[in-house]
Amino acid sequence: MNTYGPRSLSFVRGRGVWVWDAAGKKYLDLLGGVAVNALGHCHPAVVRAICAQARKILHVSNLYLIEPQIRLAEELVESTFADRAFFCNSGTEANEAALKLARKFFFLKKESRDHLVAFQNSFHGRTTGSLALTAQEKYQKAFRPLLPVNVARFNDLGDADRMITPGTAAVFVELVQGEGGMETATATFLAGLRRICSRRGALLVYDEVQTGNGRTGDLFAYQHFGERLAPDLLTTAKGLAGGVPIGALLARRPYADAFEAGDHAATFGGNFLACASALAAFRVLSSASFLKSVRDRSAVLWARLRAVKERFPDKIETLRGLGMMAGLKLRLPFSSKTLRERLQARRVLTGISGESVLRLTPPLVISRMEILLGVRAIEEEVAAL
Repeated sequence: MNTYGPRSLSFVRGRGVWVWDAAGKKYLDLLGGVAVNALGHCHPAVVRAICAQARKILHVSNLYLIEPQIRLAEELVESTFADRAFFCNSGTEANEAALKLARKFFFLKKESRDHLVAFQNSFHGRTTGSLALTAQEKYQKAFRPLLPVNVARFNDLGDADRMITPGTAAVFVELVQGEGGMETATATFLAGLRRICSRRGALLVYDEVQTGNGRTGDLFAYQHFGERLAPDLLTTAKGLAGGVPIGALLARRPYADAFEAGDHAATFGGNFLACASALAAFRVLSSASFLKSVRDRSAVLWARLRAVKERFPDKIETLRGLGMMAGLKLRLPFSSKTLRERLQARRVLTGISGESVLRLTPPLVISRMEILLGVRAIEEEVAAL
């Protein structure tokens, strides 16, 4: 079905931050499968894990214990605020699970809490529950009516305070709005949300589908702000398994205990292949030395991007994002879509976010020289706009 529109490129192999088409042309991948290929293409540890698991067993369903699933849950819990994990196949499924868990928790308490809160320009997925939380008209307009959601302005604590009521079950927030223009939550905003949710009894849910798994230089982006601002629930996916589909909902007690047998499920969720791949990827992504290397490379990326902005203040309005998640907001009438197309023509892959932001989410293994190569291409194409 025509859900992606016309596409002109097809790739046949990849290695690190590079992909090749059938004609043998080589492209620098600064999009990383939209933040999925955190370890680049065909990372040796991930490939070994996939091959080894495929020779043994792929799927039995969650009617039975799945040993690598248990080990993955243990490692996620040990590395975060959480007490339990639920596995599914994608970010939108993780958000659906969080929505259901919040409602089940208050059902058990016999509290009437039907309200949800999200933020302008958010993106939480395309299934109907997650879509209701995705506060962008272009995504929602053809699919109403949706679940009722109160929408507050992002980084506006006063507006959030008005929207979060004693009837609110959960507040969903991204720490960087990946599809909404790469706006980043402030520490003051998150601290205020944590305080308001705790006072009014609402669950605070961080959507770290894109910002998790080392993307920002910490294992999860909330850790930039300290454990005191940890959420009640956290959703993640994308880079968790190095390219194999998986999603996860992490939850602290007592919320984690609200799900009982039969409340929720995912046939493929947490299967042998996905969890074996995720274990291999997560052990690289969560190591202190690897996260330091991400922070070091991010510093190079941002320094070079700032230099481009300073050279073209008439074309670049702001830089946005965190770590290896960067956005260049262009001034009108310049178009991020045009800039992306120009970069693709010279074999550099990027994305767009919102209406006028060029999005960069490269593999976290990108080298300093590859960063310089990519930013040089961006600088030259911005000059040509």
